[in-house]
Amino acid sequence: MIQTVKDLAELIRHYYGHRAVRERILEFLGQSPIDHPSAVYVCGTDGGSDPCRLELLPVFRLNEFLGRDCEIGRSLWDRQFLIADLDIDYENFDSAVEPYLNANRIFQILQPVVKAAISILGVTGIQPLHLLGGRGHHLVWAIRRDSRAFGQLADLGHVPLSLMALYERKAIEFGETIDLRLARAFAGLGMLLEFVAHSILSMAPPHCSVPIQLTAVEVGPINGRREIVSLDISEYGDPFHLRHIRVPFSLYLKLRSLTWCLGQDGVRQLLPLFEIPLGDMSLEDALRVRCDPQAVVDLATKSSVRIPDESEESLNLLLEYKKSDLASHHQDFHSDQLQLGSGTKSGVNSYQPKILPPCARWILEHPNDWLLKPGGVQHVTRTLMALGWPSRQIADLVRTQYNGDFGWNDRWLRYDAAWRAMFYVRLFSGLIEAGKDQLIDFNCVSHKEKGYCPIAECGWNLVPYQEALIRRRQHGELENRPVDRLLLEGKDF
Repeated sequence: MIQTVKDLAELIRHYYGHRAVRERILEFLGQSPIDHPSAVYVCGTDGGSDPCRLELLPVFRLNEFLGRDCEIGRSLWDRQFLIADLDIDYENFDSAVEPYLNANRIFQILQPVVKAAISILGVTGIQPLHLLGGRGHHLVWAIRRDSRAFGQLADLGHVPLSLMALYERKAIEFGETIDLRLARAFAGLGMLLEFVAHSILSMAPPHCSVPIQLTAVEVGPINGRREIVSLDISEYGDPFHLRHIRVPFSLYLKLRSLTWCLGQDGVRQLLPLFEIPLGDMSLEDALRVRCDPQAVVDLATKSSVRIPDESEESLNLLLEYKKSDLASHHQDFHSDQLQLGSGTKSGVNSYQPKILPPCARWILEHPNDWLLKPGGVQHVTRTLMALGWPSRQIADLVRTQYNGDFGWNDRWLRYDAAWRAMFYVRLFSGLIEAGKDQLIDFNCVSHKEKGYCPIAECGWNLVPYQEALIRRRQHGELENRPVDRLLLEGKDF
């Protein structure tokens, strides 16, 4: 157990001073005997600072972070590769400390989901680097930017004009260019990982004791706990240059953000903790090793953490994706000629707030921060699809709310409203259309349990919306069918 802040700082300096640790970190950054690191930047955090305000430095300044008590990350942005990162995490909406206090339990919960993911990727030949963190797993692989797989991803992806304008502004700041082809390939990779997530949802739920969600969507309590396994692909719904992944053999310092509930002494009792490669270790051994600095150093002397080049194997995964129902949904979504923000074919002008139940109306009228929550976008998407709205028009409505005057400060200077709206509405409408969202919790009781019910005794009922959406899906009429007036019966407009 770490006794003082000074003790932890000395431990970190000593740990990062080991040659093997530094070699493994540089290996993950893309350095080889003949090449400089290919990652565009590294970032560092003390674990307690605002994660949106990380310091980003060129890789050659890595030592500045290693000389402090920092957790180290690397950019997904890479000069040679497109990096695929499937993040499988445990989330508890009532107890953020659960994965650290009961690690054995939560990693057992994750096991069937991780097993399904590895099996699905393995069928296509992909063998990812498997990393173990504080709350879950990362499965990471690389696709060469000169490969056929990269080209096919670029053909798949769609990027709003506003996002490209953001990338052009950032090119000056980073001294690197995110051209249209790279931007579209990153977007296409998000669509491909969405397909992997759908495949996991087809295989893993019967074997998992808690709900499995795409991103951190709240659920109601099961056995007194509001907990999920999150297939977190949210990094592909943010601008490319902002997202990074924790480096193996880095300190894991996210615990420091929990000082408010654990206290400083409580946090120190749980440190140190390290991000490590699983390799051939059993889960039990890995959970022990990740807490032991000397064991982690020993692991660094005999492990490789080079991100594997799975470019050719990714073509097999792309082939499976192209045959899927999800690919058809993506094609329909992006073939809609609505350019977000243009008003063309948009349903925004015909939007009538009073036809929505108060819970959905509240989210749209208080988007900061209700519409930033994935669960908020999910509820709006479900409700409007029940009313016959095309998913692309729902995305345009969400974008208009993001662009409204709701005290965003500089959020939409750093992020892109159109891209975020497109990504999340496409994600949740795709789950509905493919039948992966069974809509079981699309009712008032569940909505209240999830913490999204703003008005008690509002006089509305979500069940008719649930039933209407199920009927639409069964009859292949999710879009453009007239609104079922029974949904509005008895409402005073």
